[in-house]
Amino acid sequence: YQRRVHGEPPGHNIIHVQTNNNMNSSNRNAMLLLASVWVMLCMSGFNSVVAGIGIHGRKTVNVTNVVSDGYALTVNCKSKNTDLGTHVLKTNDFFAFSFKPNFWGTTLFFCKFGWADKSYGFDIYDYKRDKDDGPYYVWGIGTDSACLNKANKNLRCHIWN
Repeated sequence: YQRRVHGEPPGHNIIHVQTNNNMNSSNRNAMLLLASVWVMLCMSGFNSVVAGIGIHGRKTVNVTNVVSDGYALTVNCKSKNTDLGTHVLKTNDFFAFSFKPNFWGTTLFFCKFGWADKSYGFDIYDYKRDKDDGPYYVWGIGTDSACLNKANKNLRCHIWN
């Protein structure tokens, strides 16, 4: 890059300036990537960007026995990698567990429920279905259905087949 000294006629006293560029192309690409991520964080809001790249907050699932006729409810919940064991709940008793959804947003917890001569299964937490419902999931397991009770939202029920 060339710069003319102020006040000198063209062609006289040209100063040659050379920049020292020690940054190779992979370092330059890494810096551009970091700068792009920073701009995304600033423009989009940190929480939405973090959620979008798969870093998820802790979730808590509560399973409450609301089966009629006072039956004890047997509950066994598991994910692909974690079996939470079998729990026997008296009427209005609950079982709760917490977890952090995986990076890829594919977390799924499936529960089996049984009482008297009945037996049903249900996906108690499915990231794709539940990701926008906040950190707490309070499920009532009843004779006819499993219902999610969410503050400020309609009750969402799954009817047993």
